[in-house]
Amino acid sequence: MPESRRKFDRDFKEGAVRLVRETGRPIAQIAKDLGINAGTLANWVALDRQGKDGGGWLDEDERIE
Repeated sequence: MPESRRKFDRDFKEGAVRLVRETGRPIAQIAKDLGINAGTLANWVALDRQGKDGGGWLDEDERIE
């Protein structure tokens, strides 16, 4: 049976990234606490950093395009 992908809203993503920035805790620990994959959170942090340079939050479908 194929896995279904979980969708996270923008508020959840921003909150998770804020935890990384403001607490200084490792991404892996915050991801574990939130019940998400550490790689996913790392991607969100990277997108946030790019957003500060004019990039922004892209949905997965938008990144694929």
